[in-house]
Amino acid sequence: MTITPAIVLAICLIFNKGDIMRKITKESATALLNREHYKNSNTQVTGGHLTLHGYEIVELANNALYLDNCGWLTVTTKERLNGVLSVFNTGLQIVQRNFEWFVMDMSNRKLTPFYNQMKINLN
Repeated sequence: MTITPAIVLAICLIFNKGDIMRKITKESATALLNREHYKNSNTQVTGGHLTLHGYEIVELANNALYLDNCGWLTVTTKERLNGVLSVFNTGLQIVQRNFEWFVMDMSNRKLTPFYNQMKINLN
């Protein structure tokens, strides 16, 4: 069976239940958007930086997001990154296929391999 981008999207919608995200993810992503300080459990936002377990996974600078999983390909890391992508209305989502991460453009379902310090321009 070939796994197509449409199948990946369907799986994401089934398991993520569409736009539902954890409260801590929504609060931290919103704090980053507003450049407010936020701290709850393992997640912290200071200025333009979002950290998870002390690792900086998002930097907001120069009208762009810089995404990094810091080597942690976990559900929580991906969920925090997807929360930021959603709150910033990028139209992108991180998905996983065969243990590899991709960034999916939700408008055309195009997959781009994820890499650390990936720059997402904000318009």
